[in-house]
Amino acid sequence: MEVTPYLMVHSAKQFADYAAAVFGAETENVIPLEGDPERVVHGVVRIGTSTLYFADARMDGAQCLPPYRKGEDPSRTQMYVALPDPAKAYDAAIAKGATSIMEVTEQEGGTRMGGWVDPFGTLWWVSSEPPRRT
Repeated sequence: MEVTPYLMVHSAKQFADYAAAVFGAETENVIPLEGDPERVVHGVVRIGTSTLYFADARMDGAQCLPPYRKGEDPSRTQMYVALPDPAKAYDAAIAKGATSIMEVTEQEGGTRMGGWVDPFGTLWWVSSEPPRRT
């Protein structure tokens, strides 16, 4: 069994660019909204070995979400990403307009971890270690 997150964002094309800059994501597929090629009804990015779906429009053309209001809206989704260099991703995210939640710091046991809210309302936690299974 496999679970694939599906993020509904306000600007899917900007999200794909953001994911590439922050995580080195590769866009595999983008299906534009018929009649409005700037809007996306389905997109796929790969971050390492993980797949992430995203969109900003429904098939009928309706906007999935209003723009995220920094400082006013709670984060819409949280994602946890294990990376060899979480500080590199953190710095890239902040440079692309993210809001810091926690700078990357060394935690007990030597794990480095930090977090931010991206311009689309997703809270990203990055760590040098994968999550522990309980």
